[in-house]
Amino acid sequence: MQNRLTRQREEILVRAAVRKAIAEGIDSVEALIKKRTNQTATDVDGDNLQAIARDLGFSVSGAKQAVDKAMRKAQFLASLPDSDRDLIVLSAVKEYIRELERAIDPTDPEAPTTEDIQLMYDNPEIVATLDDFRYFLHKYVKRAAKATGKKIS
Repeated sequence: MQNRLTRQREEILVRAAVRKAIAEGIDSVEALIKKRTNQTATDVDGDNLQAIARDLGFSVSGAKQAVDKAMRKAQFLASLPDSDRDLIVLSAVKEYIRELERAIDPTDPEAPTTEDIQLMYDNPEIVATLDDFRYFLHKYVKRAAKATGKKIS
């Protein structure tokens, strides 16, 4: 019974965090789309592609591709019903924690500890905000997009 309640609590927390992040992302994407239609294709959110390329260590065409891919991913996620989006993120969170759990090594000070893992299980909304998790999430989003016949990368 306690395990089921913990799981439900985790799901509620993750859903809330994901909805907030998606809503913020949708607002950003919509603003960026509006801005891009009113500006040249070389200007993105106040920075030109040359500045973005320089900051990321990309070529200008690589920066444009990165921006375009991010836009397609955000648009795909925004098009999904909340339940589908939640399922993608919850699956990714669970697998991300399991991957980290496999890396526990008491002899390695850089490795996650059992306390770290438990903290993540208890607070999955924290996981959803980690930069590494966002990279991890990409493969789940890509897989979901592919299943619907959409190409996002």
